[in-house]
Amino acid sequence: MMLPAWLAMRTLADRLHFSDQNITYIIDDNQCSCPLAAPSFSLLSHRPVLNFGNLVNQGKKYGKSHICFDRMIVGYRLQTPLEYAHNLAHLENGDLARYRDAIKTLHGLPLHVNMSAGACIALLVQRGVDRRLIPESIKQIVETLRERTLCTVKVATFEGLPIVEQVRLVATATIFVSVSGSGAQQFIWLPDGAVSLIIIHPQQPLNVIGHGGIGGGGLILNDFLCWKLPTILCLQAGAKGIQPREDGRNSIQIDKKLFSNALDMIKMWHHRGKFDPRDPSE
Repeated sequence: MMLPAWLAMRTLADRLHFSDQNITYIIDDNQCSCPLAAPSFSLLSHRPVLNFGNLVNQGKKYGKSHICFDRMIVGYRLQTPLEYAHNLAHLENGDLARYRDAIKTLHGLPLHVNMSAGACIALLVQRGVDRRLIPESIKQIVETLRERTLCTVKVATFEGLPIVEQVRLVATATIFVSVSGSGAQQFIWLPDGAVSLIIIHPQQPLNVIGHGGIGGGGLILNDFLCWKLPTILCLQAGAKGIQPREDGRNSIQIDKKLFSNALDMIKMWHHRGKFDPRDPSE
């Protein structure tokens, strides 16, 4: 939802020669019931996101029959019945990178990170409640990342963390490891040359371990984003199994072999430099 809104405003800003950094976005609860919409849209502007229903109620409270805006652009309704409501195939080359860099610049986030051993950061995002990695798997991931990548390893949970802080964590990472459903979509904030490795839940299909545009697994949105941002390597590794907990929720365990294979591909990616994995010659 944020991407088409930003693209539309950026296009208008370019044509009419005005800044799009102080736009006020208004969320209509009748059209969008996503609880993360307002926090997410706060990334697009320094101005607070408004709620249309609250504006209407406030107008009624003070006996107003109309709500007036100096300038207002109305658009983008999330059409959930569509099979691919978030199909990004229409994006022009460079649109996603432009969006990423503009948002990071707006919030003073780094556009580049240090890729050298010892200075790089590997970020592991753990789910907050259900489908959590078991402690043994977290330990294995941390130890393997330290040994194989020579990066500093950070472990975080996105649940309850402000959106801008989530973006800040990912923007400073060289390798972003996440469990499906834990916030893997935030990988678009990674810098060029970085890696997103998604650990796929056992109940989800795992296809080819490879670049999004070729392999499947995970959300189709992630595949489209990887396809349009080939300067980021997108990998996936299956989990070995589910371990039920006493509270009825599930924990997951990594498959060490598949995780090791993914790290081999990361090593090759960094050794050979940036390339487009969609190219058959690669």
